[in-house]
Amino acid sequence: MDIETSKSTIADMAYLLKSRKDNRNPTVLFVGARAGGLFRSRELYNLGQLYTNRPSFRRLPLSEQFSECFKVLMSDRLGEADRHNLLIDSLRNQSFSPADVALASLVKEGVFDIIISTNIDGLLQEAFNSVNLRPGLDYQVRIPQRFFYSESESIFTGSKPTLIKVFGDLAAHQYRTKPSYLRDYRDLRRDLGSYLRRDILLIGFDPTWDQEIDDSFPFDEGQSVWYVDEDLPAGTSRIARALDGRSGMKRIIGAYGTYANFLPTLHNLMQGAEPLHGQAPESHRPVNNQRSG
Repeated sequence: MDIETSKSTIADMAYLLKSRKDNRNPTVLFVGARAGGLFRSRELYNLGQLYTNRPSFRRLPLSEQFSECFKVLMSDRLGEADRHNLLIDSLRNQSFSPADVALASLVKEGVFDIIISTNIDGLLQEAFNSVNLRPGLDYQVRIPQRFFYSESESIFTGSKPTLIKVFGDLAAHQYRTKPSYLRDYRDLRRDLGSYLRRDILLIGFDPTWDQEIDDSFPFDEGQSVWYVDEDLPAGTSRIARALDGRSGMKRIIGAYGTYANFLPTLHNLMQGAEPLHGQAPESHRPVNNQRSG
């Protein structure tokens, strides 16, 4: 997809998102693993290389390296304590990104009411805090084992946005440790099925880490599906079938489809700011950000 087509499609999305918000019909946002801290953690790949059986690990595309790391994390090669330490080490120097802040700002503005994240890090919550969204007060957090909620004063007059961390939360010591995780949480799977039938924007979907979401994605009924990523989903996936079968399909594929590029561009357009013309989008690579302060 060329740059001008991508910009035009994002502008269309911005208009429709604002119209939905103004008409009290906000959109569901899905934030996949390729938008999370683990995917952009250089330390994860360094540690993953120690355990993987792939001798050519470093020559693999980043998405395949991430897939190999997932297999290590879900395998019996690591005990519970070692797995937890590996995850802590991988996220130790990660901080929330400009894209995370753009997302948090859109949530604060009422653009998204349900945010479904498959990431177990706390970076989105940190970004929410940076725009003065308070957990339990201004938004709810739901993980499979817990539901954090408060009826206290909020900046929202209606229902609060909900961040659903479908694979749990590392800081809470309750998170996914096996590939088939959601089958144990019937109520959550039922609610996800309902949310995934609404107008939904998917960004950062990873076919390995997020496979359980694809397994339950309703492809033959529901509202519009927008898909944003560097790559198209596999043709055999339920998400690909939803893109073909549900109305109002939009796709952003390529450099503008990365989480780091898409969210700030979308936020700028919704603020009425012009996107940066003539500037190439960022490449997608792991980083080790040191926290400030």
